[in-house]
Amino acid sequence: MINKKNKETFFSVQNMSKSFKNNAGVENINFNISQGDIVGLIGDNGVGKTTIIKLIFNQYKNDTGFISFKGSKDLNYLKEIAFFPDQNNYPKHFNIVEFANYCANLKGISRKEIKVKIDNLLKALNLFNHKNNKFDELSAGMQKRALLLSILVTNPKIIILDEPTANLDVQSRIEFIEVLLFLVKEFKTTIIITSHIIDELNDFITRAIFIKKIKNKGHIVYDKDFDKNKQNLKEIYVSLTKQKSLNYTKIKKILLKEIKNENKS
Repeated sequence: MINKKNKETFFSVQNMSKSFKNNAGVENINFNISQGDIVGLIGDNGVGKTTIIKLIFNQYKNDTGFISFKGSKDLNYLKEIAFFPDQNNYPKHFNIVEFANYCANLKGISRKEIKVKIDNLLKALNLFNHKNNKFDELSAGMQKRALLLSILVTNPKIIILDEPTANLDVQSRIEFIEVLLFLVKEFKTTIIITSHIIDELNDFITRAIFIKKIKNKGHIVYDKDFDKNKQNLKEIYVSLTKQKSLNYTKIKKILLKEIKNENKS
């Protein structure tokens, strides 16, 4: 179920494999992403999504394969991508502005440019009154916005997000997704996002990549453009994983039997 895209490739992962001592890992990971894609990287826990992300960021050394950005295999692509971690990997004891400065410095942005940009982004993200706060002093929604601050200040071409809307209330979740859509529309930012909230992904991704564990290795089993008006991620997931439905007839019989026994007593 892998389709070849006709659009120009912007970011590519080719024949990427990684094995660990327990023989787990990922195998023959291939996908080509076009600029402005919003890609859902979907799969159950333990199938290799995090491994793929760490390979992209060169935190793991791959056994085979390569990554290319705009046709180049040079690791300079790392300056063009940013990572939005899950809730468990926040820099909780960092001041939000200090962390934004740290991220910008890593990308080689000038100090003068950093200060102006951070001030403007603080106001745009409604964080200016919290610029002296640490991450762990903010609400979950504000923490996400503070992380966006540290990412947007670097002008990334690609943003990879790991469960970004977890623990957010409805309004914060809507606002966060609106920011992502704005970046894609106005700057052709490319988004790669993992999430277990499949109904949420269904509403805004333009590309679906499903990963499944086969013989203890993560494999891509589906890679296609996605149109919510024609497809449904939940249905695709069920067809790929062959999940068995609950036996609702049996559940009904059990509950009715319990009710009947209660009435007798």
